[in-house]
Amino acid sequence: MTGRDGRRWARLRPGGFGGWRPAAREARTGWPVLAVLALLSAVLTVATLLWPPVFDRLATKEVARRLSVAQVNGPLLKATTSVNPPVAKRGEPAVRSGTLDEDLTKVGEGMRQSATGELARSLVRVSGWAQAAGMELSGDGVPKPHGNPGVVSLVYAQDAADRVRWVAGRAPGRPADQEKAPIELGLSAASLEQFGLRVGQQVHFAGQPGQTGFTDAVVVGEFEPLDGSDDLWRELPLLNSPMDSHEQPNVYVRFGQAMVSAAGLEAMEARGSQALDATWVFWTAEQPWGTAGTAAGAAELSSGAVGFGEALSTAACGAVVSDFNPCAAGTRTMKPPTLTQRLSELVDAFAVQRARTVALQSFALAGLLSIGVSTAVAAARLGARRREGRWRCSGPAARVSPHWPPFGCWRPSRRPWWACWRAGRCPSGGPTTVRWVRGGRRCWRRCWWRARRRWRCGGRAARRAGRAGSRSAGAV
Repeated sequence: MTGRDGRRWARLRPGGFGGWRPAAREARTGWPVLAVLALLSAVLTVATLLWPPVFDRLATKEVARRLSVAQVNGPLLKATTSVNPPVAKRGEPAVRSGTLDEDLTKVGEGMRQSATGELARSLVRVSGWAQAAGMELSGDGVPKPHGNPGVVSLVYAQDAADRVRWVAGRAPGRPADQEKAPIELGLSAASLEQFGLRVGQQVHFAGQPGQTGFTDAVVVGEFEPLDGSDDLWRELPLLNSPMDSHEQPNVYVRFGQAMVSAAGLEAMEARGSQALDATWVFWTAEQPWGTAGTAAGAAELSSGAVGFGEALSTAACGAVVSDFNPCAAGTRTMKPPTLTQRLSELVDAFAVQRARTVALQSFALAGLLSIGVSTAVAAARLGARRREGRWRCSGPAARVSPHWPPFGCWRPSRRPWWACWRAGRCPSGGPTTVRWVRGGRRCWRRCWWRARRRWRCGGRAARRAGRAGSRSAGAV
């Protein structure tokens, strides 16, 4: 069958192939819509496949940031216990020099290595310190604040040497005689001022009943913190500045701390000190390759922090602790350590916020999917309309009326309109405006009313043919 424009036209057979020309025309007219659909499909696929790993990496970085911010106010994991001095063996001194630092390191590393899973990857460093009980400060020229002797406790911190600067004197060292020589002290400028001491001054310590008796000491150095916000000064604030405490009505006592070496506390043990208070702090940091940003990793880190107290106690002391089977801490004995932790609370709060963010991401992906579906529906409707328009321009509707519909088939109706306009817009004589007006009037009379009469005459048949074509196009 041949159309009005001289080209062959054939209706598509139901379930058959309509020919290469209609297929090529369909591809030529519909490629922008197909390109948009392909682009949306690619974007949705990439977002669905690549976004979860990217989100997990961003969440891991957020966990690392929260850990560093939270540890500004103190460690998230801290274990405390009391350490007893070594028991004397036959032919050996009761306290061997250099064992305190080794015991602190051995016990701390043993507890750190007892962690498993995500917590084991997050524990990057452990440091410990030991502290002797407070003793009353006295001596020649030593004042009594508020009329009462000041109380000073001796502290050894493993990593304090890298956190202070000695402005006068030197750092405390080993006493010349473990049982009789004065213990060397290092005090801060605030402690020297408030206790009324100076570098090189000798003092006396008097212990509480049942503890060390009189012990001589000498101030050998003055230090100042390199960083006032360092965690050491938050955990041991009296080491930097003394504090007055209201013990009884109208009774105030000034408490402070002095820095000593490990040999100084070993000398205190040799002179009768019953026990030392030991503390280990565990510093956490999320590594870039960690999985704490994922839901499973966060749950594992939180549960690991909750169970770390039992794990480190078992690692340090074993499953059973008794008087006959004491908890060994190197050459010393100790009570089972107690863990204080804030890590699980922080991780649980992060997990809740992560779940909310994942829910919002699901809504966002659903929105993208709805946009893709809406675009596909709009593209299908547009394709159907284009096929219907081509059917009307070259099918039965065009045979009923060449100008049906007047504006639905641009190519067939364009030529008669402009031919009519060109025929009527060039009368001889008169100004240009008058010629244009006359041409417009002639065009209106010759073309528009002619199209109107054809509309009235062949409208019904054309509309019937159009409805039939719409049904056939929809079926295709």
